[in-house]
Amino acid sequence: MRRLLVVLMVVFSFMSVANANWELLDQKLLGERSVVVPPDAIPVPQHIPELSIKDKYFIATKVNGWFEMGNMPLNVEYRDVEISNNVRIPFHPTRYFNNMAELRRYMERLFDKKLVDKYLKGSPYREIDGVLCAPSFGRGADITKGDSDLMKIINKDKNTKIVQIQVDDLDPNNDYKVIGHTTYDFVMKNQKGNWVFTTFPQIR
Repeated sequence: MRRLLVVLMVVFSFMSVANANWELLDQKLLGERSVVVPPDAIPVPQHIPELSIKDKYFIATKVNGWFEMGNMPLNVEYRDVEISNNVRIPFHPTRYFNNMAELRRYMERLFDKKLVDKYLKGSPYREIDGVLCAPSFGRGADITKGDSDLMKIINKDKNTKIVQIQVDDLDPNNDYKVIGHTTYDFVMKNQKGNWVFTTFPQIR
């Protein structure tokens, strides 16, 4: 009985620390305040606190950027990996996740599983000796797109929401003046009580 109690205490202690760490990552991505995320990879909790729809959109935008704009924060150390004949590039361990399973679980809190599969398929992230790593990569943003604003959240039906975002259209040949606006719809579905994005348009 005493041994069982010790085991349960260890489990609950791990869950509390893990939940706190995931909340730190949420705050870091939201940019609500200056939060230092521990450099060690974040353990996977048994339960992840629920977020508002607005917060989910802003965090999902950051996560989307890890695939469409550039890599998530990486550690300094690296190992050379041969990706083709005589071509080797450095892969760095990621700061936030130990392995692909942890990254997937975090993403499935935000995106539909099919969308997560689409992000991960062919992505530069890979496990090397059981550690999630990636090369340093990035691309420039679309210079014809400016600031974006969350316009409204539409309750289409009890299981569907639409997050509407308006983005400034810029004219790069006229000092990047705003010449119009484009509205993007981000569809969310209620899947067993968890609201996730089923579409996530690229607006940059």
